Amino acid sequence: MFPDWIFDMLRHRFRLVYVLLASLVTLDAHRGAAGAGLGPENVAVVVNDRSWTSKTVANHYVQLRQIPPQNVIYLDRVRAVEQIPVEEFRETILRPLMAALTERGLEPQIECIAYSTDFPWRIDVRGDIPPETQLPRFLTPYGSLTGMTYLGDLVERKDINYLQLNSNAYFRPRTSPGREPTPEDDDFPQVRQALEHLQKDEHAQALPLLEVLLKNHEKSALLWYNHACCLSLAEREAEALKSLERAVENGWSNLPQTEGDEDLAALRTTDEYRELLERMRKPLFDVEPAFTFSHRREFVVPFRQEPIRYRLTTALGVTGGRGNSVAEVLHGLQRSREADGTRPAGVFVFARNQDIRTKTREGWFAAAEDQLRKLGLSAATVDGNLPKDEPLVAGVVAGVAGFDWAAAESTLVPGALAEHLTSFGAMLDFNASQTPISEWIRHGAAGTSGTVHEPYALQAKFPTPFLHVHYARGFTLAEAFYLSVSGPYQLLIVGDPLCRPWGSAPEFAFEFRTPEADRPVLKCAPHATENIAKYEYFLNGRPVASHAAGESKQIALEDLPDGYHRLTVSAVADAPAATRGSKTFGFTLGLRAKPPELVQIGESDTGNVAWGVPLRFSASCDAAKSLSLHHNGRVLGTIESDSGVFEIASEVLGIGPVALIVSASGDDWRTQSEPLILSISPPPIHTAIAVEDASTWSAGLVLIVGENRQTIESLQAGNALSNAGVQPGDPFQLEGYTQVDRQDLYQLVLHGNVPLTLELNGIPVELPADDSEAFRNLPLALEAGWHRFVFRGTLPESSECRIEFGNRGRRPLDGTQFRSPPP
Repeated sequence: MFPDWIFDMLRHRFRLVYVLLASLVTLDAHRGAAGAGLGPENVAVVVNDRSWTSKTVANHYVQLRQIPPQNVIYLDRVRAVEQIPVEEFRETILRPLMAALTERGLEPQIECIAYSTDFPWRIDVRGDIPPETQLPRFLTPYGSLTGMTYLGDLVERKDINYLQLNSNAYFRPRTSPGREPTPEDDDFPQVRQALEHLQKDEHAQALPLLEVLLKNHEKSALLWYNHACCLSLAEREAEALKSLERAVENGWSNLPQTEGDEDLAALRTTDEYRELLERMRKPLFDVEPAFTFSHRREFVVPFRQEPIRYRLTTALGVTGGRGNSVAEVLHGLQRSREADGTRPAGVFVFARNQDIRTKTREGWFAAAEDQLRKLGLSAATVDGNLPKDEPLVAGVVAGVAGFDWAAAESTLVPGALAEHLTSFGAMLDFNASQTPISEWIRHGAAGTSGTVHEPYALQAKFPTPFLHVHYARGFTLAEAFYLSVSGPYQLLIVGDPLCRPWGSAPEFAFEFRTPEADRPVLKCAPHATENIAKYEYFLNGRPVASHAAGESKQIALEDLPDGYHRLTVSAVADAPAATRGSKTFGFTLGLRAKPPELVQIGESDTGNVAWGVPLRFSASCDAAKSLSLHHNGRVLGTIESDSGVFEIASEVLGIGPVALIVSASGDDWRTQSEPLILSISPPPIHTAIAVEDASTWSAGLVLIVGENRQTIESLQAGNALSNAGVQPGDPFQLEGYTQVDRQDLYQLVLHGNVPLTLELNGIPVELPADDSEAFRNLPLALEAGWHRFVFRGTLPESSECRIEFGNRGRRPLDGTQFRSPPP
């Protein structure tokens, strides 16, 4: 629970308490294991098993980053809606995910969760808040998918301290010459009493308390600032200016607060006051030293006696609502991978204007620029909403509700991070306002973030401009974001967590020899060419050994089953960001059994097949009792024999590259095949149809029930058909035309329990089987131009029917996308 004194002060005089909360973060101690750098073996990719977009994005990301197959977790109870209650989040996402990591033995090594698409991006946490607890209005009870997973240690315990603005002790606050009082200080009750007087505007009563407190807290910017306010109101201007100067000397830099504070009105005409404002406009400072992330590290936070742990979390993309197309998400992930270690040329831009969204972070601009320049990089603060005509933009910090990046005629370099502090940036439901964060991904950003509910422009809920400093110091995208945000519960972070443009991978040489059958031992003696702290070894994605640079290692393989295996050697740099360089080798053991064979059969035996086409594979292994087909750590089928044929639907795999293996078991042995690499291609393209003139058509779709015909403008509501007069048992037809502007994969999503058939341009399209407990979706490859959709069905009792369609995100069928001709 939140301490009552924090609630009381938050409700009244926020500026005082926010500074105190921010200072408390600096007191967070960390203990436990040090991190060893973030690599593919440390990332778990989480997939919505009901979604083709989720499986497709995961397939490509797993290949791009060489994520070990057992690190891919499929969840099958997830609803692809914008928002779910917090208990549903625990029951269908958080707990099944953590249970899978434990069951697979991955819990110790997974540092980062990467959600694929089609997960709820907002979590309603009101169910965790006791009825008697009244939250301050700016702690709105809605968290993000990524923030709530990062804070999963608290979320699992229903500890609503996950709403605290200093819940993230991995955040690196600014260094300051000052020190603020804390609850551990003996005189903290007097601090609280002084602040309570200030809340009530009882400055005369607060002044003597502050003067006593400042004898023990000479480095408190907070107390000096409020001392100046009291003196100014007491018409002791000269003394007030000296106290304000002491506040600035000890780190006070809240320029908007100082400029607008009526308590200091008496000082505004003085030269000394204006000089202090100028000093505050461009404060130069650094942040506390950053360190590579480890989920084993225990943090001590002010609001909790027990230590807390975190797991880095990002979403690889969002394809619902106002999100991106699958192609845009995949393009962004490809650019991110190619950006690693390139140290791209470009300027980090901090956009400055009069918007409160900008002013919230403006006090950090000069310091971030200073630190970036010390790294040999280019940085600039520009006036306006966006950088104009800038050919190479390495990163953007903006503060604006709406923007048009194309009109700015600037270009983001591969690997760039870009975000704009605004209320609805990650409110991605189709009817929300303000420019969504998906625009940054569309224009080439490797990562971005935004809040999923009204944040009230609080810096603590957004990344500080030092996001780019951490990134430029070699930390991964995921680490850079969490190093720079102190209260992440509402922040949705989208992007490739492993992207690291300014982190150079250590180079090393490693001689690999296939183990001899009679002596299954790997002899490891890598030779470094750069400053390396240690080497780590992973067999089939699992950590098996490590040693310091300059040493060698022997890895015994007696307990390893026969068959194909992969050894990955990772060199970890001797640096705070602990960048990694890796080499992977494949080898086969055959002490007791010959590895099984897996062969694709049928008309398409070239390793490629279209989505929707069944797949058949023959498998065999001498003397085996059973054969199992595996994909990404899951079993797709089992045959109780030494040979046989596996038949699976390609929809199970999703679109893109997939790797299948078959394992075989005998009486006392196991073995497995080399991976069979396939590519699942999109379904055939639907050719556009000719439409002469649709300018006079009605917006919406035509609903036909018997002889009755009417236009439905929107199917957003699940009971739209019932509201239109369709009765249970009535057959109906829903018809509409849509014009698409590009040839691409489009999403069709069905929510509810109404059995439907679909004709697209007169051709029947097979829809996924009904499932009233979840959504159904399928890809439609459409040529640019007009397309005619005809849905038919019969309305059941207690029906719900909502259909969504789109490319760059999706929205319910309505008059903005669909039109219908006159009868």
